[in-house]
Amino acid sequence: MELWTHLLAWTIRVTAIALLTITAAPFVRTGWWIARICDFPRLQIALVALALAVVCAGAALVADWRREPWFWALIAAVLAGWQASHVVKFTRVWPRSVPTASSPDLSLVVANLDFRNSSQDDAAKTLRDLDADVYLLIEVDTKWLASLKPLRDARPHRAEHIEDDGLGVVVWSRHTLTQASIEFLVSECRPSIHASIAVGEESVNFVALHPTPPGLPIEGEVGRHNSRIRDAELLLVADRVADDRDDRWIVAGDFNDVAWSRTTSLFQRKSGLLDPRVGRGLLNTYHADYPLLRYPLDHVFVSGGFRVGTFERFRVEGSDHFGVHVQVQIPKRSPGTSPSTDADANRTADELIREGKADAAGPD
Repeated sequence: MELWTHLLAWTIRVTAIALLTITAAPFVRTGWWIARICDFPRLQIALVALALAVVCAGAALVADWRREPWFWALIAAVLAGWQASHVVKFTRVWPRSVPTASSPDLSLVVANLDFRNSSQDDAAKTLRDLDADVYLLIEVDTKWLASLKPLRDARPHRAEHIEDDGLGVVVWSRHTLTQASIEFLVSECRPSIHASIAVGEESVNFVALHPTPPGLPIEGEVGRHNSRIRDAELLLVADRVADDRDDRWIVAGDFNDVAWSRTTSLFQRKSGLLDPRVGRGLLNTYHADYPLLRYPLDHVFVSGGFRVGTFERFRVEGSDHFGVHVQVQIPKRSPGTSPSTDADANRTADELIREGKADAAGPD
């Protein structure tokens, strides 16, 4: 075997084994952040696997080791199809899960501003120009408030937790907020906002989230957070929605999880909420500076009966996230969500909640 053929053979083998390992990792029931992060790059893995399949097929036609490259070509093609199957419903070839609105009556902006952002005035102008009814802004600290003062003053109904180091969350609204509260569902460092938004004669339950990202360094300790604290927070909210499924819900925020992950899928099954991305597009929001490494981490989920008009991302100057701008049409009466009655799904969710609370109470 010639040297170049030998090198090509080992490159194919190593690449294929790496793709197999990354694809298999999410099947393992663990909160280890490295395994959970393997949920994220499904589109990128599908494209690499497809390219590998083409390379293997080409190698089989020109090399003298013809059987092996066909084997790896088959493996790569299967991996590409498996990974793509998680993403395809977030394209326009798939039917929309949330119908298109004829006359939206509430506009919402969700934006992680990045507490390290040095382009605050430019970002604030972009937010003002959108002129939304409700703003959910994440990583708001005391430095951000000066730049955002005109936006804040124009929306007199507010629920706020101002905090440094990326832990601040605010909801500012033109419409009345009732029963507004700041809650720490799992971690004492991670606030969530719960409120009811009155829009004319209608009322919508609104939840704003920014759970702990897997892989975040643990402050004051050696190591990184696993995914359990994030998972527990998402699933606790899913339980609340399921307990009040005849009401109307919007759950939004930076979930620090992709739309197709096991946890987000379980969140939807438990809550019965719908993802407007389905049938519309990926709307990748992170990382804003790296086009090849972008994932849909910032979400807006709605209960049955809602319709969606504008649904787009926008650049937040200086932030590592794109923002999301969405217009919704609120149903006069909710048809109710359809939470999962799958015993195994409910048992898995309960286990994740218990594990997340245990992890939040002490070191991993």
